[in-house]
This record gives sequence, structure tokens and C-alpha cells, in this order.
Amino acid sequence: MFVSIIETVILPVAVGFTLNALLGKNKRFQEFQKLMPAIAVLGLAFVVGGVVNSQGASFFTSGLVIFLAVFLHNGLGYLLGYVVGIFTRMNKAKRRTISIEVGMQNAGMATNLATTTAQFAAMPNAAIIAAVSCVWHSISGTILAGFFAWLDKKADEPNKEKVPVVSKKAASAD
Repeated sequence: MFVSIIETVILPVAVGFTLNALLGKNKRFQEFQKLMPAIAVLGLAFVVGGVVNSQGASFFTSGLVIFLAVFLHNGLGYLLGYVVGIFTRMNKAKRRTISIEVGMQNAGMATNLATTTAQFAAMPNAAIIAAVSCVWHSISGTILAGFFAWLDKKADEPNKEKVPVVSKKAASAD
């Protein structure tokens, strides 16, 4: 399990940190960085696809129960993360961050652990649950972040109306 965590979390973070420190100002590297979210999604799709391919039959027998459990775990994580932020008097940005971090957890690492370690591999449906979590957490996290951005945009709209617009002609006439 320790080796799996190093391979799936610590090593990629260390490589990314090192590359960013060494090449962060390089224009080509900056362009390459823009591709990384798509590459990460593709990698995640391969992991989930592999799990479904190897253990897909058990998903179709208990898929609704698995999805309901994942949905509740995820949604309650978002809610409880936000509520804890309120009770600890965090600002809005920190409450949102805690909400997303608690709600999403690390489903990708869970998928890896469920498929590579004996402790989790012995658990029925562990890999399928982790794979469903991985997909759902990615979708719901994106939706929640978009919702937060929409709230911010909506809150800023009344402020735009209050700012006087001065044309160049009016400014030069003064």
C-alpha cells in the first residue's frame, strides 16, 4: 500500500513540482501545462476503464446501490466541509475549498489501492466503488466549482451597473 501511494500521489506531485520549479518560466512548458488537465482525464479514464473491464459484471448487479452510496458520501462531504468552514469562521473562498476537498476526497488513489493491494482487493466491489467514485467525484466537483463561479459572477453583476461609464469624448472634454 505504501508503494502504491508513493507511485500514485507522491511521485507525480514531486515530478510536477520539480518540473515547474525548473521549467516554470519556459513558454513551451507553459503551453504543455495547458494540456495536463486533458491528459489527467484521459489517464483517469484508462484506470476506470480497466477496472470496469476486469470487474464490470459486479457493477451491473449492484450498480444502483453503489452509485447511491457514492452520491451520498460525496454530497455529504461537500455539505459538511462547507458547514465546518462556516462554524470555524472561514472566509467564503476557504469554505468552498474545504467543501470541495472533503467532498471529492481522493477517489483516484482509492481506485489504485482497491486494485493493487490485497487488503482492498479482498473486499467485494471495492474497485468498482472506487471507480464509480472517481468518475462521479470528477463530474460533481466540476459542477460545484462551476456553480460557485456562477454565484460569484451573479454577485458581481449588480456592481457593474453602479460603475459609471465614461466615454473617451466625455473624458477629453473635461
